[in-house]
Amino acid sequence: NEKQKSNADKNVSISIKSNRNRTNLNSNKIKDEITERIEKLKKEANINFLDSDEYLTGNTLKEVNEFFEVHNLCIDVVTIKIIEFDRSNKGHPLNFRFNADRVISLEYEPLNPQLSVSTAFIKHSAIRNRRFKTNLVSSEDTNMINKILLDKKAYGILKSPVYYYRRRLDNS
Repeated sequence: NEKQKSNADKNVSISIKSNRNRTNLNSNKIKDEITERIEKLKKEANINFLDSDEYLTGNTLKEVNEFFEVHNLCIDVVTIKIIEFDRSNKGHPLNFRFNADRVISLEYEPLNPQLSVSTAFIKHSAIRNRRFKTNLVSSEDTNMINKILLDKKAYGILKSPVYYYRRRLDNS
């Protein structure tokens, strides 16, 4: 189907291979190397940083693209909720935001932060020359996504799609 192909062409999911022994700094360097490669992609692509052992619900890419088409001028980021699997099946504490598909204005709703790039789809054009801080031990996602959000001070949320986050039995 041509519409499905179009949706797939507009989304690039960057998979970061999971390695139980990797340090967070190594992971940051991998993410940073990937952001360099992103600059070679099509300018209209939407970028997502999906860990290789995690997954999205089936209609996620379609819903993300449709939301971007409607709200293209006012947002650079669309995000989805997180549900854990494997060791746990609970939702993330910030899932309370996902009661409807909508745009969150950070000026009017500052208590609705976005902390992760894994659950976010980011316009290629919004990443520009930004890089992950490779010297951070934690919060490199928060640092990167908030630099992007400062441009438009708003982002989209989708109620139905889910990012399934692996919470390993061995705590790795």
